Order: sequence, then structure tokens, then C-alpha cells
Amino acid sequence: MSPEVIGIIGIVFLLVLMFCNIKLGVCFIIVGFLGYALISGWDKALLMVGLEPFAQMNYTFTVVPLFLLMGAIVAASGINSDMYLAVRKWIGHIRGGLAMATCVASGIFAALCGTSLAGAVAMGNVAYPAMKKYNYDDRLAGPVIAAGGT
Repeated sequence: MSPEVIGIIGIVFLLVLMFCNIKLGVCFIIVGFLGYALISGWDKALLMVGLEPFAQMNYTFTVVPLFLLMGAIVAASGINSDMYLAVRKWIGHIRGGLAMATCVASGIFAALCGTSLAGAVAMGNVAYPAMKKYNYDDRLAGPVIAAGGT
């Protein structure tokens, strides 16, 4: 068969799989693998399945979930709330001190974790309720937590 005919059959097969309520990504993987196997051979298709995911993987995509896991572990252990309480007692008594304490604690936590994203997530669980308790506006609380890690 020519590659054009295999492509048309693949599109029809893709639509059939989609109407069978199979996830779209799985449909693409199945049709792509079968189409490549019919055009280039089964040995090359199996080799491609083993090599291509690692060739396309970016370093950032492998690191971010680990940073988030580290942030979740630290948040579950309570270190972030203790650190936030310490910084809040240190500079929380001045005007706007709670926002400053949030920024400092988020920065310390981001330095410990290695990423501002995990710091913002973990400190958001502690700092946002405290800021709401003291009547901080949402337009200030959210950006302070988000910017604190950077």
C-alpha cells in the first residue's frame, strides 16, 4: 500500500477509536505506531517506541513534578507553617508586615525547594488563609504569594 492510502485508513481508524470513547492521546499513539509500522516495518516502529519518548523529553518536564513533590512533602510535614510563623513574628508587627512576611517566607521556601512554583503552592496553603483572616484584599494576597518565591 502507498503511504497516502495508509494515511487515509489511519484517519478513519482514528475516528473509529475516538467514537469508542478511547482517550485522544491513546488514539494518536495507536494509529501513529500502526501507520509507522506499516510504512517502515515493525522493527523500526518498535525501536521508535523505545527511543522517541526519551528523545523528545525536556529536562524541565522531568524536574518540575519532583519539585512539586518536594513542596508537598514539606507542606505536609508542617515546616512551611513553622517558617511562616517565625517570619511573621519577626516582621509581622509593622504595617503591611503580613504581606512582607509572606514574601520573605515564600522566598526562603523557594530557595529550599529550588523552584518558585512549589514555593508558591506550599506557601499559598498557609499564607492565604492568614491573609484573609486579617482582611487583606485578594488583589494583594494572590500576587504577593505568587511573587514571593521569585
